[in-house]
Amino acid sequence: MCNSRRFVFTKLMVGVNMVSMLKAILDSFVNIVYPALCVKCRKPIYAEENQGYICHECYYSIQRHTPPFCLKCGRGLKDVEGISGGTCRSCANKQYQFYKAYSVCAYDGIIKELIHKFKYNQKLQYKTVFESLFREFLESFNILREVDLIIPIPLHPARLREREYNQSQVMAACVSKIIEKPLMCDILLRIRHTKFQTDLNEEKRIKNITGCFMVKNGDMLKSKNVLLLDDVLTTGITLSEAARTLKEYNPQKVYALTLAS
Repeated sequence: MCNSRRFVFTKLMVGVNMVSMLKAILDSFVNIVYPALCVKCRKPIYAEENQGYICHECYYSIQRHTPPFCLKCGRGLKDVEGISGGTCRSCANKQYQFYKAYSVCAYDGIIKELIHKFKYNQKLQYKTVFESLFREFLESFNILREVDLIIPIPLHPARLREREYNQSQVMAACVSKIIEKPLMCDILLRIRHTKFQTDLNEEKRIKNITGCFMVKNGDMLKSKNVLLLDDVLTTGITLSEAARTLKEYNPQKVYALTLAS
């Protein structure tokens, strides 16, 4: 009886493997005959372009931030006008609550378009492009090695219902996989439904975001190096307020990382 079951199981596995093989062959054939088109330039994308959804040319046209980085916001100083004391002009007179921020690329051109569609048009599949950019950045500069845990900037439950997913949490999951650090999604909560920051000036942004976060299970933060993850850094006000809230529970340092700035 045992041998009979083993024979049936073996035949079943052979059948499954054959189906998988045939599907892979069919997918390769379809990709050759009907390749996907780059979402930006509409040129064909072939299988070897493993970042997906955009072609090599468009992918490498994305402006990356490179060292030296601004000591506060993490923008590449080579690309920013008005350097003063290791910070960009935008950060010269600002005091953020996070220890240091890093950002992968400039918030412009195709990356701005992809992030917008990812956030507001349900283009969840673009996370493969973002993960590729995060991996390239983190492995190139070997930073954030001392991070103990990753916390995404949360959405208010009402906004989460509208979007169906938190774009920062999806990106944080990509980074968690790359640097092999735990992702903690239930520590930082958004308790007030704020207006969109993009519609406000800096003074109103500060007022809008102040007090909108709270911490749950804050004892998990004590003496830890925490990485806050968001999609975009503009003025840094949201990340700074999140860091201020976390710092009430005595982490060692709070870093910030965004895809673009």
